[in-house]
Amino acid sequence: MTVSDEFFQKLFGDSEPTDLGSGWISGVGSIFCGLLGLGGVLCLRFPALLTLPEARAHYPIHIVRLLIEGTIIAAFVFGAVSAYLRQRKVLALTGMGLGLAAALLGGGNVPLPGEVASKTGIGVDWFLLDLLVMTVVFLPLERFWPLHSG
Repeated sequence: MTVSDEFFQKLFGDSEPTDLGSGWISGVGSIFCGLLGLGGVLCLRFPALLTLPEARAHYPIHIVRLLIEGTIIAAFVFGAVSAYLRQRKVLALTGMGLGLAAALLGGGNVPLPGEVASKTGIGVDWFLLDLLVMTVVFLPLERFWPLHSG
């Protein structure tokens, strides 16, 4: 077990089950949605630094704002479900805390500058969008047809 595995085991681990109905999946979903929402809000706040100029012009901003708001709401809903179902509340509180941070930073209503002059960007916007799409596509595939069913 690596050092990072031990750290995350101490922080998030417990002896409760991780199957459907235990609150573990909703807790992980809460953290996932909280991270996506917070990352999206940060991309709206700092578009010159965090977004790709090539992609920036092609985003339907009203849909992006709705996606950010939806992921923040999902972080709270999944967190509430996890908090209700699990003895240890760390997953729920972490996800809801990330969602709260995203909401306090302005959520999907962050005003954008008229023009972003930056010709470079880190590409966090593309990473978050790719992470969302890959999760939506491959999570159900892996659930229905696992690579290793053991």
